[in-house]
Amino acid sequence: MPRVVLLACAQSSSIDRFTNRLSIFNLVEQINLVAGRTSIRIPELEIITVLDRLEGESSTDSFVQRISWLSPDGRSIIQQELDPFRMERRRHRHIFRAEGLLLDGFGLHTIQVWIRPESGVYPADPDEQYTVMVGPDTEIE
Repeated sequence: MPRVVLLACAQSSSIDRFTNRLSIFNLVEQINLVAGRTSIRIPELEIITVLDRLEGESSTDSFVQRISWLSPDGRSIIQQELDPFRMERRRHRHIFRAEGLLLDGFGLHTIQVWIRPESGVYPADPDEQYTVMVGPDTEIE
């Protein structure tokens, strides 16, 4: 199974057309709510994953990736299965754009990535997790 080497949430990203390098802009680790509000609609965020093909895996093996965004109380805000892909090169990237995301509830929101063979089942636990704090305007140390 490919290994997740990067999972990030950002305002945007770009892939350079000459060097094929990935740039991530405005990494999201906290979303501040205006005083008195308990929810916010985010116009667009990107969830970025970079995967490594493991030793012994073939470039023709096909996999499926699922992205989940869970609220602090465990409700599913996003549950998106991406199109099947092959690890034709050693590294593979996905950039998932979430539009019109409604976040409610203060606390730690969790983004999870699950990977399975195209003809298989997802593992019991996510392959990787990333957290985003949603709440009143506070400073991060």
